[in-house]
Amino acid sequence: MAAPAAVRLAHRLAQGENAARRLVEAGRAMVGAALGPALRPDERAALGLRLYADALGPHPEADGEPFAWERSWWAADLPAAPATLLVGGAGAGREVRALADAGYEIWAWDPVPAAAEALSRRLGPGNTACARHEDTDRWPGPARVDAVIFGWGSLTHVLDAGDRARVLAAADARTDGPILASVWTREAFPPPSGRAASLGATVGGVLGRLRGVPPEDSDALGYAPWCGFGHRFEPGELEALGRALGRTTDFRAGPYPHVTWRRALRRSPG
Repeated sequence: MAAPAAVRLAHRLAQGENAARRLVEAGRAMVGAALGPALRPDERAALGLRLYADALGPHPEADGEPFAWERSWWAADLPAAPATLLVGGAGAGREVRALADAGYEIWAWDPVPAAAEALSRRLGPGNTACARHEDTDRWPGPARVDAVIFGWGSLTHVLDAGDRARVLAAADARTDGPILASVWTREAFPPPSGRAASLGATVGGVLGRLRGVPPEDSDALGYAPWCGFGHRFEPGELEALGRALGRTTDFRAGPYPHVTWRRALRRSPG
Protein backbone atom coordinates (compact mmCIF):
# COMPACT_ATOMS: atom_id res chain seq x y z
CA MET A 1 0.00 0.00 0.00
CA ALA A 2 1.40 3.39 -0.99
CA ALA A 3 2.31 5.72 1.86
CA PRO A 4 0.19 8.86 2.26
CA ALA A 5 1.50 11.95 0.52
CA ALA A 6 2.28 13.64 3.83
CA VAL A 7 4.46 10.71 4.91
CA ARG A 8 6.31 10.68 1.57
CA LEU A 9 6.98 14.40 1.85
CA ALA A 10 8.14 14.08 5.47
CA HIS A 11 10.44 11.21 4.44
CA ARG A 12 12.03 13.29 1.70
CA LEU A 13 12.52 16.22 4.03
CA ALA A 14 14.17 13.97 6.62
CA GLN A 15 16.43 12.48 3.94
CA GLY A 16 17.41 15.97 2.86
CA GLU A 17 18.18 16.98 6.42
CA ASN A 18 20.35 13.88 6.93
CA ALA A 19 22.19 14.56 3.69
CA ALA A 20 22.84 18.17 4.73
CA ARG A 21 24.09 17.02 8.14
CA ARG A 22 26.49 14.53 6.55
CA LEU A 23 27.73 17.25 4.19
CA VAL A 24 28.35 19.65 7.10
CA GLU A 25 30.18 16.95 9.07
CA ALA A 26 32.33 16.07 6.07
CA GLY A 27 33.12 19.75 5.48
CA ARG A 28 34.10 20.19 9.12
CA ALA A 29 36.37 17.16 8.97
CA MET A 30 37.97 18.39 5.76
CA VAL A 31 38.52 21.94 6.99
CA GLY A 32 40.05 20.86 10.30
CA ALA A 33 42.29 18.28 8.66
CA ALA A 34 43.46 20.85 6.10
CA LEU A 35 44.00 23.82 8.38
CA GLY A 36 46.08 21.94 10.97
CA PRO A 37 49.09 21.16 8.76
CA ALA A 38 48.67 24.31 6.64
CA LEU A 39 48.89 26.84 9.49
CA ARG A 40 51.85 27.73 11.66
CA PRO A 41 51.40 27.20 15.42
CA ASP A 42 50.94 30.93 16.06
CA GLU A 43 48.33 31.10 13.30
CA ARG A 44 46.39 28.18 14.79
CA ALA A 45 46.33 29.93 18.15
CA ALA A 46 45.21 33.24 16.60
CA LEU A 47 42.45 31.51 14.65
CA GLY A 48 41.23 29.81 17.81
CA LEU A 49 40.92 33.11 19.65
CA ARG A 50 38.93 34.63 16.79
CA LEU A 51 36.56 31.68 16.59
CA TYR A 52 36.12 31.64 20.35
CA ALA A 53 35.34 35.38 20.33
CA ASP A 54 32.81 34.80 17.54
CA ALA A 55 31.14 32.04 19.56
CA LEU A 56 30.88 34.23 22.66
CA GLY A 57 29.55 37.23 20.75
CA PRO A 58 30.18 40.93 21.41
CA HIS A 59 28.29 41.02 24.73
CA PRO A 60 28.73 37.62 26.36
CA GLU A 61 26.83 36.71 29.47
CA ALA A 62 27.39 33.89 31.96
CA ASP A 63 24.63 31.75 30.48
CA GLY A 64 24.01 28.20 31.61
CA GLU A 65 24.83 26.25 34.72
CA PRO A 66 27.78 23.99 35.49
CA PHE A 67 27.37 20.43 34.31
CA ALA A 68 26.61 17.72 36.84
CA TRP A 69 30.07 16.23 36.35
CA GLU A 70 31.64 19.62 37.11
CA ARG A 71 29.67 20.04 40.33
CA SER A 72 30.58 16.51 41.46
CA TRP A 73 34.22 17.13 40.60
CA TRP A 74 34.38 20.42 42.46
CA ALA A 75 32.61 18.97 45.49
CA ALA A 76 35.08 16.09 45.65
CA ASP A 77 38.34 17.88 44.85
CA LEU A 78 38.15 21.58 45.75
CA PRO A 79 38.83 22.83 49.26
CA ALA A 80 35.69 24.00 51.00
CA ALA A 81 34.49 27.59 50.67
CA PRO A 82 35.51 30.22 51.52
CA ALA A 83 38.72 29.13 49.81
CA THR A 84 40.61 31.28 47.29
CA LEU A 85 40.60 30.19 43.64
CA LEU A 86 42.24 31.13 40.38
CA VAL A 87 40.01 30.34 37.39
CA GLY A 88 41.64 30.62 33.97
CA GLY A 89 39.91 30.46 30.62
CA ALA A 90 36.75 31.44 32.48
CA GLY A 91 34.79 32.72 29.48
CA ALA A 92 32.00 35.06 30.48
CA GLY A 93 31.83 33.47 33.93
CA ARG A 94 29.62 30.38 33.85
CA GLU A 95 31.85 28.55 36.32
CA VAL A 96 32.86 31.70 38.17
CA ARG A 97 29.25 32.62 38.92
CA ALA A 98 28.48 29.22 40.43
CA LEU A 99 31.68 29.12 42.48
CA ALA A 100 31.25 32.69 43.74
CA ASP A 101 27.67 31.94 44.72
CA ALA A 102 29.01 28.96 46.68
CA GLY A 103 31.20 31.32 48.72
CA TYR A 104 34.61 31.10 47.05
CA GLU A 105 36.85 34.13 46.61
CA ILE A 106 37.90 34.18 42.96
CA TRP A 107 40.37 35.76 40.56
CA ALA A 108 39.83 34.93 36.90
CA TRP A 109 41.12 35.58 33.40
CA ASP A 110 40.11 34.99 29.80
CA PRO A 111 41.86 35.86 26.52
CA VAL A 112 38.81 37.38 24.80
CA PRO A 113 38.37 41.06 25.76
CA ALA A 114 34.56 40.91 25.84
CA ALA A 115 34.69 37.86 28.13
CA ALA A 116 37.25 39.51 30.40
CA GLU A 117 34.94 42.53 30.64
CA ALA A 118 32.06 40.26 31.66
CA LEU A 119 34.26 38.72 34.35
CA SER A 120 35.23 42.20 35.54
CA ARG A 121 31.58 43.14 35.94
CA ARG A 122 31.05 40.05 38.06
CA LEU A 123 34.22 40.04 40.17
CA GLY A 124 35.57 43.58 39.89
CA PRO A 125 38.46 44.83 37.75
CA GLY A 126 41.04 44.05 40.42
CA ASN A 127 40.10 40.38 40.33
CA THR A 128 40.25 39.84 36.58
CA ALA A 129 42.57 40.06 33.58
CA CYS A 130 42.45 39.69 29.82
CA ALA A 131 45.12 37.05 29.33
CA ARG A 132 45.89 33.72 27.76
CA HIS A 133 47.03 30.80 29.87
CA GLU A 134 50.48 31.34 28.36
CA ASP A 135 50.56 34.90 29.75
CA THR A 136 51.44 33.67 33.21
CA ASP A 137 52.83 37.03 34.33
CA ARG A 138 49.42 38.61 33.68
CA TRP A 139 47.35 36.22 35.76
CA PRO A 140 45.52 38.18 38.48
CA GLY A 141 45.33 37.47 42.17
CA PRO A 142 47.62 37.01 45.16
CA ALA A 143 50.86 35.09 45.10
CA ARG A 144 49.23 32.08 46.76
CA VAL A 145 45.71 30.67 46.48
CA ASP A 146 44.02 27.50 47.68
CA ALA A 147 43.36 25.96 44.24
CA VAL A 148 43.62 26.62 40.50
CA ILE A 149 40.97 25.70 37.92
CA PHE A 150 41.48 25.84 34.18
CA GLY A 151 37.98 26.47 32.80
CA TRP A 152 36.01 24.08 30.63
CA GLY A 153 38.40 22.57 28.05
CA SER A 154 40.65 25.62 28.09
CA LEU A 155 43.97 23.89 28.83
CA THR A 156 43.43 21.93 25.61
CA HIS A 157 43.96 25.15 23.65
CA VAL A 158 47.54 25.53 24.87
CA LEU A 159 48.94 23.92 21.75
CA ASP A 160 52.68 23.82 22.47
CA ALA A 161 54.00 21.10 24.77
CA GLY A 162 56.57 23.41 26.34
CA ASP A 163 53.91 26.02 27.00
CA ARG A 164 51.64 23.42 28.63
CA ALA A 165 54.43 22.45 31.02
CA ARG A 166 55.19 26.11 31.74
CA VAL A 167 51.53 26.97 32.37
CA LEU A 168 51.13 24.10 34.82
CA ALA A 169 54.37 25.05 36.55
CA ALA A 170 52.99 28.57 37.00
CA ALA A 171 49.80 27.16 38.49
CA ASP A 172 51.85 24.92 40.77
CA ALA A 173 53.80 27.96 41.96
CA ARG A 174 50.54 29.65 42.99
CA THR A 175 49.06 26.82 45.06
CA ASP A 176 49.82 23.83 47.24
CA GLY A 177 46.20 22.84 46.67
CA PRO A 178 44.70 21.01 43.73
CA ILE A 179 44.98 22.03 40.07
CA LEU A 180 41.90 21.10 38.03
CA ALA A 181 41.52 20.96 34.24
CA SER A 182 39.09 19.45 31.74
CA VAL A 183 40.65 18.42 28.45
CA TRP A 184 40.22 16.75 25.09
CA THR A 185 41.56 13.22 24.80
CA ARG A 186 42.08 11.04 21.75
CA GLU A 187 39.57 8.54 23.08
CA ALA A 188 36.80 11.04 23.83
CA PHE A 189 37.47 13.26 20.79
CA PRO A 190 38.97 10.92 18.18
CA PRO A 191 40.53 12.27 14.99
CA PRO A 192 38.12 12.40 12.04
CA SER A 193 38.25 9.60 9.51
CA GLY A 194 36.89 9.10 6.02
CA ARG A 195 37.58 10.47 2.58
CA ALA A 196 36.85 14.10 3.44
CA ALA A 197 39.36 14.11 6.30
CA SER A 198 41.93 12.30 4.19
CA LEU A 199 41.53 14.79 1.35
CA GLY A 200 41.79 17.72 3.76
CA ALA A 201 44.95 16.31 5.32
CA THR A 202 46.52 15.84 1.89
CA VAL A 203 45.70 19.37 0.76
CA GLY A 204 46.80 20.84 4.08
CA GLY A 205 50.04 18.89 4.01
CA VAL A 206 50.90 20.27 0.58
CA LEU A 207 50.11 23.82 1.66
CA GLY A 208 52.10 23.37 4.85
CA ARG A 209 55.18 22.17 3.00
CA LEU A 210 54.93 25.09 0.60
CA ARG A 211 54.69 27.47 3.57
CA GLY A 212 57.50 25.78 5.50
CA VAL A 213 55.27 24.63 8.36
CA PRO A 214 56.99 21.86 10.33
CA PRO A 215 54.97 18.61 10.39
CA GLU A 216 53.58 17.27 13.66
CA ASP A 217 51.34 14.55 15.06
CA SER A 218 48.03 15.27 13.36
CA ASP A 219 46.16 12.82 15.62
CA ALA A 220 47.06 14.96 18.62
CA LEU A 221 45.73 18.15 17.03
CA GLY A 222 41.95 18.48 17.20
CA TYR A 223 39.70 21.10 15.69
CA ALA A 224 36.22 22.48 16.36
CA PRO A 225 34.68 25.33 14.35
CA TRP A 226 33.52 27.22 17.47
CA CYS A 227 36.84 27.21 19.34
CA GLY A 228 39.58 26.29 16.89
CA PHE A 229 42.45 23.95 17.56
CA GLY A 230 43.10 21.93 20.67
CA HIS A 231 45.54 19.32 21.88
CA ARG A 232 44.27 15.78 22.39
CA PHE A 233 45.87 14.42 25.56
CA GLU A 234 46.75 10.85 26.41
CA PRO A 235 46.33 9.74 30.06
CA GLY A 236 50.05 8.98 30.24
CA GLU A 237 50.86 12.51 29.15
CA LEU A 238 48.71 13.92 31.94
CA GLU A 239 50.49 11.69 34.44
CA ALA A 240 53.89 12.84 33.15
CA LEU A 241 52.87 16.48 33.58
CA GLY A 242 51.87 15.72 37.15
CA ARG A 243 55.13 13.89 37.92
CA ALA A 244 57.12 16.87 36.64
CA LEU A 245 55.42 18.96 39.33
CA GLY A 246 55.74 16.37 42.07
CA ARG A 247 51.98 15.84 41.98
CA THR A 248 49.70 12.85 41.72
CA THR A 249 47.29 12.64 38.79
CA ASP A 250 43.64 11.72 39.21
CA PHE A 251 42.18 11.38 35.70
CA ARG A 252 38.52 10.66 34.95
CA ALA A 253 37.74 9.73 31.37
CA GLY A 254 34.09 10.81 31.39
CA PRO A 255 31.51 12.06 30.96
CA TYR A 256 33.91 14.83 29.84
CA PRO A 257 37.60 14.07 30.46
CA HIS A 258 38.94 15.92 33.48
CA VAL A 259 41.97 15.71 35.72
CA THR A 260 43.05 16.84 39.17
CA TRP A 261 46.72 17.20 40.03
CA ARG A 262 47.39 17.08 43.76
CA ARG A 263 50.52 17.83 45.70
CA ALA A 264 51.99 14.52 46.80
CA LEU A 265 51.75 14.03 50.56
CA ARG A 266 55.08 14.07 52.33
CA ARG A 267 55.67 11.72 55.22
CA SER A 268 56.90 13.22 58.47
CA PRO A 269 60.46 12.25 59.45
CA GLY A 270 60.65 9.19 61.64
